[in-house]
Amino acid sequence: MVEELRLFILKEKTIYHNLNMLRLQGTIYQGRCWCPLDAQEKVQNTIQELKRKKSSIAGCEFSPAGETKDLKPPTYFRLNDLTAPFQEIVNTYGVPRYREINPGLFTIATFPFLFGVMFGDIGHGALLLAFGVYLVWKKEEIEKSKGLLAGVLPARYLFLLQGFFAFYAGIIYNDFMAVPFNLF
Repeated sequence: MVEELRLFILKEKTIYHNLNMLRLQGTIYQGRCWCPLDAQEKVQNTIQELKRKKSSIAGCEFSPAGETKDLKPPTYFRLNDLTAPFQEIVNTYGVPRYREINPGLFTIATFPFLFGVMFGDIGHGALLLAFGVYLVWKKEEIEKSKGLLAGVLPARYLFLLQGFFAFYAGIIYNDFMAVPFNLF
């Protein structure tokens, strides 16, 4: 009950905070937002659908404003299932500014490789690699079950690459489950 009340208050506070960012011009509230060019049609369709579903809402309009010299656009990166966990690692240390090179792309190769160099072991790397392969292959089933593994599902490619590089470095280090193993 208390948690529900807290979430309700947080939701209301967020709504009023966003409404306070609008400017009143006569009887019309006007606001600005950033939207990727390829998402403009989706935003306009959503506004039209909102008008159709909720007849009590007065008209809403979305129109591109063009170039603004006084405002810098926010940083926006298109992410997919592979790049999202690596971008989160980069964002932990700082979000790149507008028009900066995105280090998240380089992190896809360097982070798992350095993990493998640090944690090079054939046995442990094989376990992590097998776990990553399982998450990649059983993605749909895990999403449907909404079990314990659903929480780690977004990081499945991270586990896969870390396991691969740990296994690879373990072969180079001749190390299996922290026991020296002479392969060569």
